[in-house]
Amino acid sequence: MANTMKYREYTAAVQYDGDDGLFYGDVMDLRDTITFSGSSVEELEHAFEQAVDDYIEFCESQGEEPDKPYSGRLVLRLESWLHRRASTAAGAQRVSLNTFIARAVQREVTAEGSRSDDRATRGQRKGNADRVRSLLSDDPEYHADP
Repeated sequence: MANTMKYREYTAAVQYDGDDGLFYGDVMDLRDTITFSGSSVEELEHAFEQAVDDYIEFCESQGEEPDKPYSGRLVLRLESWLHRRASTAAGAQRVSLNTFIARAVQREVTAEGSRSDDRATRGQRKGNADRVRSLLSDDPEYHADP
């Protein structure tokens, strides 16, 4: 069983170990490590909150800023032809390349969350791949396998 929990701005991945009869988790997307465990859901929730609070208090006592899950900045590498096409598409929409890419990521994340089962996901991915091939087929730098 895998799931997530949220507290403040932190998200933790949690699992259940049937052999030990124990829930355990760790906070995701940090450079620092924050782990916690509990023998019930209530105990796990309390341990998670306590671990985050302790982490923040520890950082403050050391005069350090607690690590945040994401800064909002993303370094992205694209093939030059894709960079050019994205920039052209952004210009046609009269938005910055950053806004164009952020919107594309938002659409994908939203679509991913609304998919109800694996069959729909596989069909969507195939459909997406077919649409991308169709859009890029006229690009001389794009060489799709037949």
